[in-house]
Amino acid sequence: MFVHLQCHSHYSFLRGVNPPEEIIAAAVEQKMPAVALTDTNGMYAAVPFYQAARKAGVKPILGVVLDVERRVASGEWLVASKECGNSKGENRNSKGETRKACSMPLVLLAMDAAGYSNLCQLTTLRHLGALRLGQENVCRGRQPARHAGRIGNAQRPA
Repeated sequence: MFVHLQCHSHYSFLRGVNPPEEIIAAAVEQKMPAVALTDTNGMYAAVPFYQAARKAGVKPILGVVLDVERRVASGEWLVASKECGNSKGENRNSKGETRKACSMPLVLLAMDAAGYSNLCQLTTLRHLGALRLGQENVCRGRQPARHAGRIGNAQRPA
């Protein structure tokens, strides 16, 4: 039995085009018992996705893909490589300033209501800039208050 664990809705700018209802309709058509919604850096479609899935008899799995900065073993922020920015390994933030860090997508899925709450908190903190998310903090549970009820999957760059 196959279940999609990473689907993007039209709320993921340039990554997804379907509204949550169409994702659920496709899952029903393919006779999937469950499907996950993992929009990038936001959980805007979580409620309509959940409602549509429950109505259609499909188990909804809520999640998010957070773009997190990678660290090297020494604890320094990783100097960006060519895959993350321009030919000099630089990329720019929203203010046009050069950043010396590389981000990678981290898929987080909620296992229960506590996990959903923790994903909402992590997403909010990322948007506010109040928490500098790093792979060690999110993956290895160094944020113990936000670790319960979630599963993480880091994707390594090619």
